[in-house]
Amino acid sequence: MIRRLLAEFIGTFVLVFAGTGAIVSNDISNGAVSHVGIALTFGLVVVIFIYALAKVFGAHFNPAVSFGFLQLKKLKINDFVIL
Repeated sequence: MIRRLLAEFIGTFVLVFAGTGAIVSNDISNGAVSHVGIALTFGLVVVIFIYALAKVFGAHFNPAVSFGFLQLKKLKINDFVIL
């Protein structure tokens, strides 16, 4: 369980850190990163961590995805509460 929580924490931390870093870089550089660059940053971080951590916890960075898997009975209620 600790591995799952740690993987979730690291993935979410990197997503928020890189995404907001792209926004701040865009602001400092007067728009050099652009909206496309910011969107690519968020998207690439999600893709990288899905490939890297999917075996550990399912890579549900979005609670709506976890809830959808719960409704499809592909995720147990205990795992949903932990995530």
